[in-house]
Order: sequence, then structure tokens, then C-alpha cells
Amino acid sequence: MKGRFSLEIESRRVIYQLSLERKATVIKGNSGTGKTSMIRILSDYVELGKDSGVHIRKSSDYDIKILENRTDWHQELEQAHNCIMFVDEDVRYLYDKICDHRGQ
Repeated sequence: MKGRFSLEIESRRVIYQLSLERKATVIKGNSGTGKTSMIRILSDYVELGKDSGVHIRKSSDYDIKILENRTDWHQELEQAHNCIMFVDEDVRYLYDKICDHRGQ
């Protein structure tokens, strides 16, 4: 996806407002600032839709995907079109390729 995209995620307790304009954006911050909570809220929305109690407002029509430990990320990346993907730092396969390169 190219361009700038905005995403507002609203749950009962918190509102996240994101403006994304790069192919890859890393959200970082101190422990306990809500990064993992945001991904959990998004995961609930992706799984349950409106029944999750989460409200999503997007600047355009794109899908939201959550990559988890059980996700076949090869397949997801091959099929990824017009979507924004979120992955938390505790997902094991993020580090597999890094470890493979360091060992060579």
C-alpha cells in the first residue's frame, strides 16, 4: 500500500490514533505503554467484528491482519494486498531469520 493511512481504534477503555505512511512502521515505547494491548484489541476486532465492542475508523478501505505465533506468515505475506499487518514482539518467527543470518 502506498500513501498515508489513518486508523483509529476505540475500545471501552482507550482510543489509539495512528497515522501510517511507510511500508513498515515500528511502534515502540516503554514497557506498559499499551503496544501489546492495542494488538489484543485489534485481534478481538478481527475475530469478532462489532461484537468485540471495538470500533475502528479507517481513512480508506483496507484490511487489518494480526500475525501471531500460530499464523502461517509465509502464506499471509504472499496473499497480503491492501492491508495493514500488526505483529507483536513476542512472535517467535520474527527472530528466526535474524538468528539464521547470524549463524551463517
